[in-house]
Amino acid sequence: MLKDEYRLNAYKSAISRNKPLFKDKIVLDIGAGTGILSIFCAKAGARKVFAVEANLKMAEICQKVIDDNNLKRIIKVYQGEIENIKLPQKVDIIISEWMGHYLFHEGMIDSVLHARKYLKDGGKMFPETCHIYASMCELPDQYDFWKDVHGVDMSAVGEAYRKSSCDEPHIQLVDKKSLLCDPNVICSINMYDIDPDSLKEICADNLAVMKRNGSIQGVCIWFSVDFPNGISSERIYLSTSPYQNPTHWKQTVIVLPREVVVEKSEPILYKLIFSKMAKRVYQISVQFSDPSDIAHPITCNCFYTKCIVSKTHLNGLQQI
Repeated sequence: MLKDEYRLNAYKSAISRNKPLFKDKIVLDIGAGTGILSIFCAKAGARKVFAVEANLKMAEICQKVIDDNNLKRIIKVYQGEIENIKLPQKVDIIISEWMGHYLFHEGMIDSVLHARKYLKDGGKMFPETCHIYASMCELPDQYDFWKDVHGVDMSAVGEAYRKSSCDEPHIQLVDKKSLLCDPNVICSINMYDIDPDSLKEICADNLAVMKRNGSIQGVCIWFSVDFPNGISSERIYLSTSPYQNPTHWKQTVIVLPREVVVEKSEPILYKLIFSKMAKRVYQISVQFSDPSDIAHPITCNCFYTKCIVSKTHLNGLQQI
């Protein structure tokens, strides 16, 4: 986290721009790590910060960092998992950098939701909402590379490689120019009231309309989180989108074993399914269906005749 300037600045801004929320308040930092978020909270005026870190060695380092910054009077380190720790009192704010790849993988959302029992009525969570997005994409490194390797067509090798590797998601940076459509919101999570059981499986049908000709070679997945904006009217958020600065999370890619050639305005109906297999581990699957199986939105930009007629009619009404 310390070297990831974009995500560190997002948390620092969320805290510094919300100083009135932290003034004389009690804060719980889950997965404190080096303790830097706890220190940001203390410097923002928090009266007490409980820094909870499961890893023994990291908890010792965290304590040393806090001592070196003369903040041991404000910040108290607890070594262990939040599920096994009893805090002396409730807190006004829960802060955590808990997110994993595609939000869930190796993330600590279960621990953060468990900790809500310590949050006072009206308390704040940093972050407070989360969103997962997906877009069809091209993957030149997985497809185009194999078509000409020093003048030799290695497409058969590329196909074999994709078949052997498509069972697991790839963590990589995706060029925004490789996206074929506007992103679909796969799910949105309110950290205050989400039921942990509802996260055991997440799935929804998504209609994507291609913005250009190309080949669907994979599905690109990313997430964003929003922080309380306090006295600021400006949205305070952290995004792992290909349109934003790169982070250590990068993007998550589901590589398709075979590409699907598409044209501009073509509708694609797909379902992404996140199934929880174990603590902090999910399985992702993608299913494609006939786009005529569902009703398209009135504002759909696809090349289906009914959508063109509906949009033309809607535009005519707006001009009246």
